[in-house]
Amino acid sequence: MQHREVLALSGWLALLVGCVEYDTGDRHAAESTRQAALSLATEAGHAEVAGWAHEMRAWFALTTGDYRGVIAAARAGAETAADHGVAVQLAAQEAKAWARLGDRRQVEVTLDKGRRMLEGMPHPENLDNHFVVDPAKFDFYAMDCYRLVGEDKLARKLAEEVLRVGTDFDGTDRSPMRNAEARVTLGVTAAREGDLEQALIMGERPSKVTGSRCRRSS
Repeated sequence: MQHREVLALSGWLALLVGCVEYDTGDRHAAESTRQAALSLATEAGHAEVAGWAHEMRAWFALTTGDYRGVIAAARAGAETAADHGVAVQLAAQEAKAWARLGDRRQVEVTLDKGRRMLEGMPHPENLDNHFVVDPAKFDFYAMDCYRLVGEDKLARKLAEEVLRVGTDFDGTDRSPMRNAEARVTLGVTAAREGDLEQALIMGERPSKVTGSRCRRSS
């Protein structure tokens, strides 16, 4: 039992290292570290670590434009870790890939699946944990998907919710990256509706940013 716990902890550490490596541009090292995490998870029989290793693969694929690769990685991870929170994140990544492929139907199906899973899970105790799914972030993912497939009313509604949740009472952005994309979404939907003045306002509006660490939003 102790050996399995050590393997699982090593897997979590490898996942964190892989994220840092990818963020700093060392993609080859990040993929090697991700594979090491998956190997440790397999040896330990730890489905959650394995699920996040697949989620990292989906993330890597998304950022390089390999959308079919995202879908394959997301489905492999969901099969491995169906009962864990990472399954929600995997559904979100898959939906983002379908949105970039222009498949509205699959976007709707996948977001609905993720939403149902999210509603059946307890609220996480520590949102600062990188490997915990923030329920508020699902609206952010859905907003991105709906904007990409042209569902402007839904995208705008979700953008407004993202800004509401991500802004302090004094107007300071608690979630600057999410809020910035929400404003982009409002600007894009306004431009599509012919409201160029509102589009410009959203494009030019600065963010009041706190010193808090931004979580990955890709």
